[in-house]
Amino acid sequence: MRFKLNVIEIYLLLLFILPGVEWGVAGVKPLALYKNTIWTSANGLPQNCVHAITQGPDGYIWFGTDAGLARFDGIKFTSYDRYNTPMLINDIIQGFCIDRQDTLWIATRHGGVARFKNGKFEKGLTTDDGLCSNNVNCIIESGKDSLWIGTINGLNRLENGKLRNIPLPGGPNSNYILSLNESPDGYLWVGTQDGLLKLGKRNNRYEVLLSLFRQYKISSLARDKHGNLWIATYENGAIYLKNGQPVFYTTQNGLKSNFLDNIAIDMEGSIWLASRDSGIMRLKNGSIDSFDINNGLSMPFVLTIYPDNEGSM
Repeated sequence: MRFKLNVIEIYLLLLFILPGVEWGVAGVKPLALYKNTIWTSANGLPQNCVHAITQGPDGYIWFGTDAGLARFDGIKFTSYDRYNTPMLINDIIQGFCIDRQDTLWIATRHGGVARFKNGKFEKGLTTDDGLCSNNVNCIIESGKDSLWIGTINGLNRLENGKLRNIPLPGGPNSNYILSLNESPDGYLWVGTQDGLLKLGKRNNRYEVLLSLFRQYKISSLARDKHGNLWIATYENGAIYLKNGQPVFYTTQNGLKSNFLDNIAIDMEGSIWLASRDSGIMRLKNGSIDSFDINNGLSMPFVLTIYPDNEGSM
């Protein structure tokens, strides 16, 4: 089953490009000219606060809310929570990862990691299995049969069914992990409440090779088609690591807000930013555009943006 969605807000906000419009400078389609549709709990969402979005190979889109999971088939939502799904220990969903075997891994705030495989929920992972904390913010895949798991109390690696703790230097803020991204050459970038860490493997151990942007809260990480890293922060705007050199995007050079929750990159290479107080921003062809309450957004508080499998946002 295949269907198209575009941009999704804390309420589910869909933006559709209007046909037959002549676009302005550098061929950039202004976000203000997009049409939007909003879905809320009145349409079947478990709850209106959406923290995470992902799409499976079958085309279904999953939404993580403060009151459980919702799976969307293009028409209706199917909801899962701790009351109708015993394997889902906690209802506050903070992140997703779909691995190469099409298993959906689910990061929860107080219930560790849940797992959905072959159409059913299976036993996940908690501190009883070795997780650093049951408050999990992010999960990414790392090669075949491996996952990185970021918690508020440290980093775990799941490899061939075995879970282990990867020690990080510093205090609690350095171990409070907000985001993860693995580079094509195998280095792990870890976004924390106290900056960005680069980890590599030496003598069969993972070590911190680089520490950047201390005291920055690194909320989200994304990598462009050239392999360069884009960084969203909670208070310091966005940062582009171009060949290792930082380029800063803040309110001083065009952003509407420095408080960013999420960053995503579409198939055209445009950079999308979700902010807590100024809606959605897009960096494209050297210009910065925005979509906020002044041009159609229902509220300025946006937590997440996700590019679907067909190239839409």
